[in-house]
Amino acid sequence: MQLGSAVKQSLWSSAERLPENNPENPYRLRSICLPDIPTAAWLCVIDRASPNALLLHGRSVLVRSDGFVEGGWAGRFDDGDFMSSGFLTGSAGKLSGDAAQFRTATHSLEPLYSTRKPGSFLISNSLLFLISASDLNLRGDYFYYDRDIMSIMFGLNSYTRWIELQAGVRVCLHYCADIKLNRDFSVGVTRNLPRPSFGSFDEYKGYLLKVIGSVLANLAHEMRPVRYEPLSTVSTGYDSPAVAALASLEGCRGAMTFLFARDFLTSRSTAVSRNDSGVEIARILGMQALEFDPEAYRCMDGFPEAEFLASGYGGEDVIFAGAEPVLGRRVLLTGYHGDRVWSLTADHISDDLGRGDPSGASLLEFRLRTGFVHLPVAFIGAGNHRAIWTISNSAEMQSWRIGTSYDRPIPRRIMEEMGVPRVIFGQTKKAASHPFQSAGATNADIRRLMSRRSLADVEEFVRAHPDARSALDRSLPAPVGRVLGSRKIRQATGLWQPARRIHAKLAWRYLKPIDYAALTFPWAVQRSLPRYAQARARLDRAANG
Repeated sequence: MQLGSAVKQSLWSSAERLPENNPENPYRLRSICLPDIPTAAWLCVIDRASPNALLLHGRSVLVRSDGFVEGGWAGRFDDGDFMSSGFLTGSAGKLSGDAAQFRTATHSLEPLYSTRKPGSFLISNSLLFLISASDLNLRGDYFYYDRDIMSIMFGLNSYTRWIELQAGVRVCLHYCADIKLNRDFSVGVTRNLPRPSFGSFDEYKGYLLKVIGSVLANLAHEMRPVRYEPLSTVSTGYDSPAVAALASLEGCRGAMTFLFARDFLTSRSTAVSRNDSGVEIARILGMQALEFDPEAYRCMDGFPEAEFLASGYGGEDVIFAGAEPVLGRRVLLTGYHGDRVWSLTADHISDDLGRGDPSGASLLEFRLRTGFVHLPVAFIGAGNHRAIWTISNSAEMQSWRIGTSYDRPIPRRIMEEMGVPRVIFGQTKKAASHPFQSAGATNADIRRLMSRRSLADVEEFVRAHPDARSALDRSLPAPVGRVLGSRKIRQATGLWQPARRIHAKLAWRYLKPIDYAALTFPWAVQRSLPRYAQARARLDRAANG
């Protein structure tokens, strides 16, 4: 018997739900919507002594009697099969059988964070939410948190899997994973990264379109309380224009672009134009593009950099702050990870999502507050990176290889077959983001990146925190980092893959000194934690009955 639309829709809600008795399930879900926290944030607390799982969440998290979801998935919305979908963008949880199960996004830009307290298990899609709920904070004497968190760019097999808060409490970071909490409170974690097969460009492109179309249809489904419209990024490079081209084939008519690239890439000639607007490419694709100034955040009130830095991924996506007015209830399609997935270089092959930088990940807290869904298209099918690389280097792609150091035939073919002239994209490597994590090393000084008000607040934070001031006074250049960063060592370790990975992680952590850039993470956490104050108070009331 088919349920009617009204009945099916009633299964989902963002309002408070009381636990329902189910003799087949020892866990019962109690959900409480908190209107004053970021709209897409959630935290689930399970006490060993209680059958109830308590879910605190923002307005856009959808809840039913046995589970919840934030975001969309490749599959029919009315089927509600988010826990077995081949691609999830967002996160979800479900109570079934004798376990509570949670699922991360099928990309490495957004983890789930879990921790244990005496007699309880906590898991959230926000590190800030978890820290607030744990009533703890960062260690004041440790300044490599952001380096630990950003280590995910070395791949799912090589990242730092937990960080330590005060009192020795560990927070685990889970990527591309299914997390299962059993009734005996044991936790099992399994990898969830599909490895689809494709032997030709058409098969790969078809797979991308199928997943994109399915996710967009899911997020726009008529039974959703809130529907999301697609908005693609576009530039004059390779990755985001290819994404825009694919999105246009699935009905996307809106795009956003940044007016210019940053002017402090050390590898760029001063003669190279900073213009990075993809307006003309969008027009050819039948899309209307909105242009934004990537440095608009430097003139904003408050401390706009804080929520981008507070996730621990370097803050470089702060350039999206100026686009906030158009991002609510949108599906933002981006090209993050395209530089590796669509590369011709064999050294870039990584079936565990190894990357060259953490770009895209610092959108997390901004996204949770603003309420858009992030769909990083290049991650689709990236679990079989070798197959994609084989296609890029195959004979069928010869006509779309241009023989320069900046050459990505898959996105080039996608765009040229859509009528985009070769000469208006993919000519010179540019970048619009502002990478705080490499400020003063390979990019501009932190004073060039931060707004004056935020920089002054960071300086005040350092003065008010003795550990931070002491670390800055020591100005640790870390001699080991200078050794690890030497060209000869890099070449020697490159001969042996395990040593190369070890070198990369050590050099990444210790190469830079403790400076203002390194202290922006604890500053940002302190500045951003108040947004979850209502949740802390609500948990206290729940604990007191």
